[in-house]
Amino acid sequence: VGVGQSEVDIIKIADTVVLVLVPGMGDDVQIMKAGIMEIADTFVVNKADKEGADKVAADVQVMLKMLKEKDWVPPVTLVSSQNNTGVEEVKKILNDHWNYLQTSDEGKRRRFVQLEMEVEAILRGEISILTEKVWKKRKDTGVLEDLASRKADPYTLAGEMISQIVK
Repeated sequence: VGVGQSEVDIIKIADTVVLVLVPGMGDDVQIMKAGIMEIADTFVVNKADKEGADKVAADVQVMLKMLKEKDWVPPVTLVSSQNNTGVEEVKKILNDHWNYLQTSDEGKRRRFVQLEMEVEAILRGEISILTEKVWKKRKDTGVLEDLASRKADPYTLAGEMISQIVK
């Protein structure tokens, strides 16, 4: 799976970002893409029993050293369900990261971003409901005929409807 903007935006809603990598999947190229190294709070190399897992983990460690230093250094953990290894370590890392967020400026910053996103989403939803109501009433007045015949233009109409909403 490629890494796009929506994957990078996960930091706006998640408390902890775990980037799971698998040997042989070209993950080393994916993690070098813009932003992905910076957003991961921990790296998990899954299928650690497969060839190449150690190399993926080592590559991530090298790339992490190239980033600017932060209070929280993302751990890199090898996990294998076949060998039953790494899961307890990941659980401990997640708990440690949660505790870090509870006491750090980074945790406060992330919480503010999450709250900002939540309020903006609520606003967008409420505004959408209002605009749908105003548009439904206005559209029933034959305004589409006026728009089609160019007696009215969409920008003026939208401005008038916004004025109705803001009153």
